[in-house]
Amino acid sequence: MRAILATVVLFAATSAHAEMVYDGNALWELCQDNKPYATGYVAGWLDKYANDNGAVQVDFLKQKKRDERNDALSKDITANICLPSGFRLAQGVDTVCIFLREHPQNRHLTTMYQMTTALSEAWPCK
Repeated sequence: MRAILATVVLFAATSAHAEMVYDGNALWELCQDNKPYATGYVAGWLDKYANDNGAVQVDFLKQKKRDERNDALSKDITANICLPSGFRLAQGVDTVCIFLREHPQNRHLTTMYQMTTALSEAWPCK
């Protein structure tokens, strides 16, 4: 019983300090006030992007017949981001934070928009 109570107290304590990042305004605040949290957010997003992108590519490769519809769908699902060899996480964080600083008119949009736009403009696939 004590273990359960300790777990609930620990969860409540950490949850109270967790910040939710839904849009560019929230992410911009992290860029300004909590760079380590912004770094963690960008790292998590990049990890998820890499996993999702890999899953889409594997699924399309498994198909026996590739056609234009599948290629178009793949492009819609995956952003046009090709990180260069030697890419460092700090570069990604700086790129996103600079993008948010330079485009305040779009900060109300989702973090998905902010991340995909900032990174695809910086490192588009060729």
